[in-house]
Amino acid sequence: MPNRLLPICSGAALTALTLCLLSAAPVQAADCRVTPDVNASVKSMADNTAMEGHVSIHIRGQPTQAGKSQFDSWDQFKAAFTTWQGYPGPKGPKPAICGTRAAESDCVPEGTLYPKGWPGALPSTCKEVNAAGVCTLSTPFPAGQPIFLSFRYAKNSKGKWILNTAYPSLNSNCS
Repeated sequence: MPNRLLPICSGAALTALTLCLLSAAPVQAADCRVTPDVNASVKSMADNTAMEGHVSIHIRGQPTQAGKSQFDSWDQFKAAFTTWQGYPGPKGPKPAICGTRAAESDCVPEGTLYPKGWPGALPSTCKEVNAAGVCTLSTPFPAGQPIFLSFRYAKNSKGKWILNTAYPSLNSNCS
C-alpha cells in the first residue's frame, strides 16, 4: 500500500504566509538613550511624569519611599543622563537597545562618565519619609565609594519608549 501523506500546506497557503511575513513591519530597534521619545521624557521632571515615568521618586525633595536612592537634584540627574547620551565609548557598558523586549536598562559606572570623580553633592539613600512622602532622613553615599547609574527604559501605555526611571546605586549591577 503506498504511503500517502496529506500536505500540511498548499502552495497558495505557503505563498500567502511568505507574503505576510515579508510585509510585516520590522521591529524598530535603536539605542535607547537617543531615541526621540526618550529625549522627550527627560526634558523636565513634569514631562517625565506626564509620559508615565517616575524619575522624580529618585530626586531629593520629591515624594519618595524609604530605601530609595536619590540624586541631589533634577539637574544632577539630567547632567548624568546627558553625559551618558553623548558617551562615545569604546570603554564602559554597551548602551541598551530598545525595541526588542518590554524593558531595557543601562548600568553605568560613574568613572565612565566622570573620570575625575562624582561632581557636586553625593547622592543619598532615603531612610525615613513623612506623611507626604518627602524624605526627612537620608544618608549620603560614602565618599570615595564607586557610584553606578541605572537608566531604565520601558514602553508607556501609548507604546512609546521612555526613560521610565533612573537612580544612583552603590551596587555594580545597579540593584
